[in-house]
Amino acid sequence: MENPPAAFSEWIQGYADEIEEIRTLHLEGDETINSLWKHLKNSNLSNLIVFNGKNQLPLLSSEWDQGGGYNALCPEDQFGPRDMLMLVVWR
Repeated sequence: MENPPAAFSEWIQGYADEIEEIRTLHLEGDETINSLWKHLKNSNLSNLIVFNGKNQLPLLSSEWDQGGGYNALCPEDQFGPRDMLMLVVWR
């Protein structure tokens, strides 16, 4: 991925660091972990179903608005309230 977001890079780097530590310390999995890896290595992954088609309802619903003091520190807009869009372009 070219120019990934910083949070993504840090997340992936965390896993890379963990893998490097395991390799450096020559750590080995227990019987359960080794069995799971063996099963995964010998499985036909082309038959793997990632999404079973069941939708999950939200666990929590909420309503958000910008009333109260949320906009107190925002600069005033000379054109008054209106819909605005902010776009961040990753180069």
